[in-house]
Amino acid sequence: LEWDTRVDEPPRPFLRVPVHPKTKKPFIDAEALRFVLEHVWGLDRPNVLLTVTGGATDFDLDSDDKDRLLEGLTDTAKSVGAWFTTGGTSAGIMKYMGLARLL
Repeated sequence: LEWDTRVDEPPRPFLRVPVHPKTKKPFIDAEALRFVLEHVWGLDRPNVLLTVTGGATDFDLDSDDKDRLLEGLTDTAKSVGAWFTTGGTSAGIMKYMGLARLL
């Protein structure tokens, strides 16, 4: 696992699960990952797990649309007890998912 190791800001709840370059399988199994999220970070077990994927084509939203999207994602996650996962790139919809976690 790779942790959020920025030194200029407080740590944020972010980790990256690397995959094997040949098999494309994660280097950690789902149960070990769940253990970290629940017992190390102290997160409640989710009621819903949402995986957000899409093209990594970068696009920009105007300020109002961006605010609505980020607030909607955050409010939804909190209200239903969801965890979101993404492909981890900072492009396309996944970029906005990353921004939503900062709220």
